[in-house]
Order: sequence, then C-alpha cells, then structure tokens
Amino acid sequence: MQTQKQPLYTHLKKCCTGVINADVLKFFAIATMIIDHIWQAGLVEARWFNWIGRLAFPIFAFQIAEGYAKTSNVKRYALRLFAFALISEIPFNIFCADWVFYPDYQNVIFTLLMGLVAIIAIDKAQKEPAVKNICLFGMIAVIIVILAELLL
Repeated sequence: MQTQKQPLYTHLKKCCTGVINADVLKFFAIATMIIDHIWQAGLVEARWFNWIGRLAFPIFAFQIAEGYAKTSNVKRYALRLFAFALISEIPFNIFCADWVFYPDYQNVIFTLLMGLVAIIAIDKAQKEPAVKNICLFGMIAVIIVILAELLL
C-alpha cells in the first residue's frame, strides 16, 4: 500500500520549526537589502550584489502579510507603515536624485503599504459582498492606469 506524500510546506514546517522565525527572516532581508544598497551607491562594481538584494522584497512582502494576520489593530499597523514611508522618503529622494522632492520614484515602503491595502480590501470583499464590487472597480482602474502608463 502506498503512503500519501505530504505537501512540501508540511515537511518544511517540521524541519524548520525553531530555526527560521520572523526575526531571522527580517535579518536576512535587511542583510540582502544592504548588499543591494552597497551596489546602488556604487561602492562595488559587482552586479551580483544587486541580484542578491532582489531577495529582500519578497521577504518584506511576506512579513507585511504576516503582520496583517497577527496585528490586533490593522488601522494602526497601516498608519505606522505610512508614517515610516513618509519619513524615509526624503532620504530616499536625496540618495536617488540628489533632491528632497522627486515625484518620479518612491521608496519601496509605499509599495508594501499598497500591498497591505490590497490585503485589507480582499479580506473585506470576502466578508462583505457589497465591498466586492468596489474592489473590482478599483482593480480595473489600477489596471487601466498601469496599461496607460506602459503604452504612453
């Protein structure tokens, strides 16, 4: 008689319990982000520093989803993320464009905040059918804006 295979995540949960936690993930994401910023600042010529740095975003995005699931106050969580995005925008602009105000490019924390807003909207749409149409309209509007930006 054949035994059923367990899904990979079940195996990973068993073998990695106590080894990889939120703090380890944050440290790894911060380390890869710093490696990317070293390349972005021009301190090294090795392009692979940038490739390593690309690992940071998915980890931070996962942490945002985890934070949403575990927070007791989603509104405060989103406001803290928004405040941190605003505070970090000026140093980001100076680093990227040597100017305090640079509307063409924002830091990644705004992207993470938009992801959090999308998670909140999806969760509300599943719980409240009336919100579903508003979310659908919003997604269509975003797709139209993205397509217009790409085509122009």
